[in-house]
Amino acid sequence: MGSGLSGPAAAALYLQKAQLGWQFLTNAIAKYGKNGAYQRITHYGDNFADNDELAWAACQMFLATGDPAAHQQLLSWFDPADPATWRWSWWRMSECYGHAIRSYGFALQSGRVASTNQLNGPFLSKCLAQIAAAGDDAMTWSEQSAYGTSFPAGTAAGNIDYQLLPTNTSPISVVFAPGATQVTLTVVPMTSTNFVGPQIVVLTSLLMPVTLWKIRQGIRVNSLSVNDAGATLHWNSISNRNYRVGYKDNLTIPFGW
Repeated sequence: MGSGLSGPAAAALYLQKAQLGWQFLTNAIAKYGKNGAYQRITHYGDNFADNDELAWAACQMFLATGDPAAHQQLLSWFDPADPATWRWSWWRMSECYGHAIRSYGFALQSGRVASTNQLNGPFLSKCLAQIAAAGDDAMTWSEQSAYGTSFPAGTAAGNIDYQLLPTNTSPISVVFAPGATQVTLTVVPMTSTNFVGPQIVVLTSLLMPVTLWKIRQGIRVNSLSVNDAGATLHWNSISNRNYRVGYKDNLTIPFGW
């Protein structure tokens, strides 16, 4: 670093400079507010503005000095379990948030603290949970890859990255023809994407096919809900009347009543 020092002397100097930097930071926040103090002066990732750097700085300052004020700042600024601190809402431990989680989660193992009693129990549990979950994510992605690489599968948005055919198909719903248990869709990449080509997807209904319901006595059906266990009809009943319900999955089959 150009100081001419090494070993404990260099470490002491670096800590002194870090404390001065932390004091400068907290003074700026006290004067201008947490949002007003931020000035972007770099070209690298800015996904979380300075929020992730602030969390990491508070974490490292606490672990280096035991300063309870820095510890409290960390706890108030950062929640490791908040998906808003994950890049693109799914990439855990991204950028300086990840640095803070690792430093706090492994503080005992790295010798930063002598006992976990010096740490905040709930916050430590969240950090350890994120470390484990991030590891599980990487393992899952590598198992899903033919090359064993831990890159995520990624996501695609309807009518931006791809289009479903027939074009009248909604990206969030599919209409099964009367009596049908399968429907075929063609997924076509939009011209703005780099997908290799169209793919055919066959959807199979796991629910009982229901195409037509009839209740005698001229009662109007208010709603129909279907799940793995079957179907449920809802209507306004009248006291002292009996109701008989029938269904068919082929429109050519008569009810017979």
